[in-house]
Amino acid sequence: MKEETNNELVGDSVHLVGRLEVFWKAILELEKKTKNSIDDFDDLLMPIRKGQWKCGNMLGIIRHSSPLAPIMAALPHLHFLDKTLLDYYQSGTRHGSYPALYVRKETEPRLPNNPEICLGDSMPAVTGVLEAVQPEFTSDGVWELILLMELGDQFNLVWHAGYSELRIICDMAEFFAGRYFGDEDTCYFEVNKLSEDEKQELLSWNIVPKVKLKNDYALVDYCVFSPFGGFFKVQRKVLFKPQLRLTKPIKKKEISYNCGIHF
Repeated sequence: MKEETNNELVGDSVHLVGRLEVFWKAILELEKKTKNSIDDFDDLLMPIRKGQWKCGNMLGIIRHSSPLAPIMAALPHLHFLDKTLLDYYQSGTRHGSYPALYVRKETEPRLPNNPEICLGDSMPAVTGVLEAVQPEFTSDGVWELILLMELGDQFNLVWHAGYSELRIICDMAEFFAGRYFGDEDTCYFEVNKLSEDEKQELLSWNIVPKVKLKNDYALVDYCVFSPFGGFFKVQRKVLFKPQLRLTKPIKKKEISYNCGIHF
């Protein structure tokens, strides 16, 4: 079937883009708060290697809140079990680290950075997002799950982890102008690295996000950009039965792009 070429935002598409904008602004606020809070991992681990620091002391105090509360407030159609929280720990080294999302009970302490190394055999079983989240079976619930899984860790990407930079694009012309939802964007993209033919093709793509609900699954169409891969029109299936699962993205269209940056 021939692809629709109308990029006009109407009905549900306006709402879906609006949800993305709210969520992205929450990510930016979180990024500002955490930008300078990365521990020097080498300094952190050295006392442990020397046996000078008992790992159990690194857990800190129990917290009935999470730094990720603002992004969860931006995803009101995703639900977690009562008295559980979405949280994260920083994983990696000073040369490349990223926030790893997990779910914990609010009565449990936050995990330290690099918990597998810091806690060793006392490392608790970590509950992943898909094991704990309960999205509503609505276009909102499905779309917000995609936003969390695609963009939820787009803060505190340190050095080499920057290879994981990703954007969901809903306005190609705005993105070409170096902006993302009205703000200047730092996603290692330069429009002059595209050929004129590539620009015209990308501007012709229908990148309006769509969610189609079926009996026990949903199909989600959207466009992503990676500065180390390119532009991709993808479709993902969100399965609700027998358990919540996201299939790998199916690429419908793609144009390669490499920003040329080597960390």
